[in-house]
Amino acid sequence: MNHRVTPVNTLIRAQRELKMVYRIVILIMILLVLGLPITIFLSIGFITEPPKYHLRIAYIFAKISLLFVMITLFKFTDPVKSSIMKKLSRRPNLVAAIMA
Repeated sequence: MNHRVTPVNTLIRAQRELKMVYRIVILIMILLVLGLPITIFLSIGFITEPPKYHLRIAYIFAKISLLFVMITLFKFTDPVKSSIMKKLSRRPNLVAAIMA
């Protein structure tokens, strides 16, 4: 019995770790792709004369990248997703008066 349980447990553990690595890679790719314009605008500011509103443009990209990271984390974490969906789908308590 003991010989059969070990390979199954290691397979399940390996699948969980692979899923975790996949999620981490997705988050890093989002931050790299959407953080690239911020880096470019800030490095332009140190080297040459930047465009007129370069910090505003960089700020917009920073906010968009944070939005995508939050959406991705919401999608990946099941307890957070279920608790927020419970709060959103909660029906209000209706109190009806009884006429006697």
